[in-house]
This record gives sequence, structure tokens and C-alpha cells, in this order.
Amino acid sequence: MVSKRFFKILRAILRELLNIISYIISNSIYPISKLLVICLPYIMWYIGIQTYIDRGYFTIGGELFIPFIVFLISWFLRSFADKIGKGEAPPIPNKRFTTEDGDGEVSCEYERLQEMLLFVNDYEKWLERKGLL
Repeated sequence: MVSKRFFKILRAILRELLNIISYIISNSIYPISKLLVICLPYIMWYIGIQTYIDRGYFTIGGELFIPFIVFLISWFLRSFADKIGKGEAPPIPNKRFTTEDGDGEVSCEYERLQEMLLFVNDYEKWLERKGLL
């Protein structure tokens, strides 16, 4: 008879496996998007050779849409990686850490670290200038 302890251990192992898979996927999204763009010319070259062999002459068909689809997939993966903080764009906080009143005084909640106050304000102003916050 299988005990409850066995199922607890099995559940813990499966949970750990899912965490590992999630970690690998989230860290691989951006490199995969770049790899798609790098491999695209070679894939199209191979498709061109195969269509020439099959048809016996050069022609343009449905393979013309492959680069468009690959670039859309790559753009989506890059955007997704940027949103989860794994891409080239700097991570964006959900809300500002600091507040600035009409006189230019910068303040934050008491729980925030005081030595980080000016750095965070400068970083958020940079994000606002870039249109990211």
C-alpha cells in the first residue's frame, strides 16, 4: 500500500521539476528570439534550395511569408522577455517608489531605504524621459 508520505514526496518532486522548467523557459526566451532572427537566412536558403529542386525553377510561393511570421514570433518573445525583466530593456517598477511635490521635494514611505532615495528618483526620471514609466 502506498503511503501518504510517498505522495507528499512525489508532489514535492513534481513541484520542483515545474519550477526548474519555468526558470529555464523564462531565462531562455530572449536568446531564443535572437536565435530565430540569426537562423532565418539559413532556413530560407534551405527552403529556396528545396523548392528549386522540387519545382525545377525559381518561383515565389507561400514561403515568402515565413520571414514575416518568424519576425512576429521573435518580436513577441523579445517583448515578453522585456516585460518579465529578462530582456534588454531595464526592469520597470509597477509604481513609483518616490513622490515629488510641487516644490521639488522628493519623499518616499518610511520603510524605504533613505540612501536609495535620490538614486531611485533619478532612475524614474530617466524612465519618464524615455517614455517607459
